[in-house]
Amino acid sequence: MSLLRSNSITVFFACLAVCFCNVPVQAAQTGTVLSHQKISDTEGNFGGILDNGDALGYSVASIGDLDGDGINELAVGAYQDDDGGGRDGGKGSVWILFLKSDGTVKGQQKISDTEGNFTGILEDVDHFGNSIASIGDLDGDGVTEITVGSPGDDDDGGSARGAVWVLFLYDCLYDLKGDVDNDCKVDFFDFTMTAANWLIDCDLTPGNPACIPK
Repeated sequence: MSLLRSNSITVFFACLAVCFCNVPVQAAQTGTVLSHQKISDTEGNFGGILDNGDALGYSVASIGDLDGDGINELAVGAYQDDDGGGRDGGKGSVWILFLKSDGTVKGQQKISDTEGNFTGILEDVDHFGNSIASIGDLDGDGVTEITVGSPGDDDDGGSARGAVWVLFLYDCLYDLKGDVDNDCKVDFFDFTMTAANWLIDCDLTPGNPACIPK
């Protein structure tokens, strides 16, 4: 897969490395590695917490530029992560990595049983994050959605029948108070939207289009 110019990605079992591939320069052979950047528990400016056996890097997908800085983000699976897990662990997780141009991490957001506003039900050994794919912008908000495989899922009967989760992502690093239209800024459009709804009481008029059930 490609990222940041003609980059390729090499995945390790418990980490990942972003490799910048060479171009034809003098005696260098095309396709050889020009430089690399490892992202792990101790390298690449990764600020997340990893435990033994989490298996960060088991799956990786480029998911487009979420924060508008011109650099693609990565979704990275850690299918053995035990957030919220019981005795057997292995519920799994996905890390969204916001990258710098040198391949290091400038920010991260974890999506798991206990983080990232994920409200789905995960059980031990569901292995959420075993596979990840970018599937484009389904809802037209300008943000790429991702699918996440959970091959150990057995909520729907049987044993380890598996499941795929479609995740609709929010494109801001921060929850900005007053950002009504979720464009990572508070501007005049937010004011006009709020002003248009300020007399609406959803308890009295639940059928109003502005009253969206949660």
